[in-house]
Amino acid sequence: MTESKASSPATRKRRTTAASRSTTTTAAAAAADETATTASEGEATEAPKKKRRKPKYTKELRRLQRMEAGLAKAGHRVSKASQSGLATYIKLRKKSASKKRDGALVDVFINVAEAQAEAMAKASPAILDVAKALNPLGDTGKERRRIAKRLSKLRPPFFM
Repeated sequence: MTESKASSPATRKRRTTAASRSTTTTAAAAAADETATTASEGEATEAPKKKRRKPKYTKELRRLQRMEAGLAKAGHRVSKASQSGLATYIKLRKKSASKKRDGALVDVFINVAEAQAEAMAKASPAILDVAKALNPLGDTGKERRRIAKRLSKLRPPFFM
């Protein structure tokens, strides 16, 4: 028997995949060499982008992990907004102090109000992030249909 007749489609696929990987690796190495030589000549080139992986979750823990990720995103947004607000306050304080004597103390309420307004404006989408993370209905049509089916069974007597 010849090898092609004896091998299964899965085995052939593995062989072709391994062969294409070595070709891809060689092509990537060649592209890296070209980038290095082109960059040394002074021309700007872009590096190839890596494909982002989709996160994998256990079915039972998927909703909990997505909820945790949403809450972490909201916390990060609030943290960045707070940092931005403090940076604004420091910048305004320095400006007030340099303009007039005791200017930092004279303008403290105005400076705090401006910094607080900026921080709140940047942090306001965090409320939506939390709401999306804690949304019990989820984002999938499957869950919406399941809930609609359950609600349709709960008709009041006067609709029958």
